[in-house]
Amino acid sequence: MTIAERGSSSRRIITIAATDVRMRIARGSSAVVLVGLCIFAYVVVPDLSTGRALMQVNGHRALYNSATIALATSSLCAVLLGLAGFYLISNTVRRDVESRTGYVIASTRVRNAEYLVGKLLGSTAFLALVVFVYVLNVMAMQLLRGEAPVEPLTYLAMFVAIVGPVVIVVSGIALMFECVRPLSGRIGDILYFFLWAFLLSAPAATAIGSKPGTASNFDVFGMAFIINAASDQATSDFHAHPEISIGSSRFDATKAPWRFEGVTWSAPVITARVTSALLVLPALLIAWLSFARFDPARMKGGAGGSRTSVQGRMAAPLRRVLRVLRPASWGGPGLIRTTLGEIALTIMLRPIVFLAIVATAIAGAIVPAATLRTALIPIVFVALVATLAEIPTRDRVARVDGIRNGIAGLRASSVFAKLLAALGIAIAFLVVPLLRLLASAPADALSLLIGGWLFAAAGIGLGTLARTPKLFAGVALLFLYVVTSSAHAPEFDFAGWNGAADNGVRAAYFLTAMIFAFLAVLGDWRTSRAER
Repeated sequence: MTIAERGSSSRRIITIAATDVRMRIARGSSAVVLVGLCIFAYVVVPDLSTGRALMQVNGHRALYNSATIALATSSLCAVLLGLAGFYLISNTVRRDVESRTGYVIASTRVRNAEYLVGKLLGSTAFLALVVFVYVLNVMAMQLLRGEAPVEPLTYLAMFVAIVGPVVIVVSGIALMFECVRPLSGRIGDILYFFLWAFLLSAPAATAIGSKPGTASNFDVFGMAFIINAASDQATSDFHAHPEISIGSSRFDATKAPWRFEGVTWSAPVITARVTSALLVLPALLIAWLSFARFDPARMKGGAGGSRTSVQGRMAAPLRRVLRVLRPASWGGPGLIRTTLGEIALTIMLRPIVFLAIVATAIAGAIVPAATLRTALIPIVFVALVATLAEIPTRDRVARVDGIRNGIAGLRASSVFAKLLAALGIAIAFLVVPLLRLLASAPADALSLLIGGWLFAAAGIGLGTLARTPKLFAGVALLFLYVVTSSAHAPEFDFAGWNGAADNGVRAAYFLTAMIFAFLAVLGDWRTSRAER
């Protein structure tokens, strides 16, 4: 490749990356994310006068200096960005498909590698911008609540070391999932959640023993790095194995504060963080090998694939049954007919939903009560995430929303029909667990019903407002992770499977569900105004 060709290739990559960043910044969801970061920074650094501290070691709160706040807030940022970041950026190729821009790109001289590297750089730059705004807000909180001067270089070094690999690797994994056909839909969204949990927990479980070692080289989220960085000094200061707590928690004001001096930047430590970031290379390679270059025959939903695929063969008998029943033409008010049509469409498009409902009913009838609460119901809510996320956006993706909206009376009832259809699907999944809980714990059954309505309303509300299923998937899976990690906290028992919720918690979640339903109506109204 000549120097001129290299220059042209670099310009094409930069153009793709810059365009991707500009499009993301222009979206309304980006403004919501940035506002959310301001709120999160305010909450994550608690005021010491409240009796809560950001970090503790053996019961001693850590002094609020730059090293402490940078270490603690970067660790929380890595965990949350590792999950939420994937859903923020994992639609970059799909957006080009939906806008038909990809077909134009496919006809140009842009090579596959150039396109993918440009998309990777665009996603990385956008997530880096998100982290930059977060850091600025955290530094502002130190000015407000800190006990030592702000040291910008300390923040820079800590966030680059901890969050840098997260930004790079998550961008690569998101691109890989989009290019590998089986992972490009809701199944990939669910699988990434478990991949995130594995990458988060595996290095942390071997943190002390791998200091520094093989596991540290795969420590994408920096958990082993953070534990070792704090425990090195804490072990010396307390002459014992330290117990480290990061996150808002109550502290004993009678104990003297512990001063964290910062990370010892040795060559093995730096090498481990660099090698963790290099895990993006195999993800990028897989994306390059799997990229279809917008070829309809190779892309999801390509012609001829529906009848020969496993899903197509599963859907065939269901289509015949639904064609005979014709639920959308049943008698009754138009809203009921539209709701039944939405439910039927969900089953025809995803026949595995019907099989999952049947399997859930059978399992719910035979498993022990403890297993029903601790295993089956959480799994059902994960299945609901995959099922409900597409309902509010599938008309737009299939480009039939204009036809539907042109039918008299259908536009006005569409969003309400989707809300009722989502609730009906949630109840279909939960009906057997609901009946069993109703017989033994009616209050928990009420919580479960409210939890189903919460997910139904959140799926339609967030999907309609953001015009993408990714936001609901990311928020819901992160929420489920928090819920399962807080088994004894009443405020997180949204579906009653822990038996800890009270009437106040139930009322709060019901009100939250109604707010999501209102967001669905608001988003639909905003879309209808934009189309006029």
